[in-house]
Amino acid sequence: MIVETMEEQQAFYRSYEWKQWRKAYLLKNKDHDCVMCGNTTKGSDTILDHIVGIRQAGAQMDEANIQITCRSCNAKKRSKITMRSNYVDVALIKL
Repeated sequence: MIVETMEEQQAFYRSYEWKQWRKAYLLKNKDHDCVMCGNTTKGSDTILDHIVGIRQAGAQMDEANIQITCRSCNAKKRSKITMRSNYVDVALIKL
């Protein structure tokens, strides 16, 4: 499934397949410490963060593209990505 829009991204995260994969990942990986701040996460505060976002063609259900973050750190990361995406680097346009 290719994810290009915010709506498609939201649909992916609501999908049965993602919810089952997430559950299995958390059962397999008992250490729920945020990779950014080091705090132990619990319940809905545990975010499976895609290292390369699924809207940037990152692997959707590949453990190599997943890291655990707390809700707060995930929001900070998302905010930084949004700020960077609003910046246009002329050197990158030439690629």
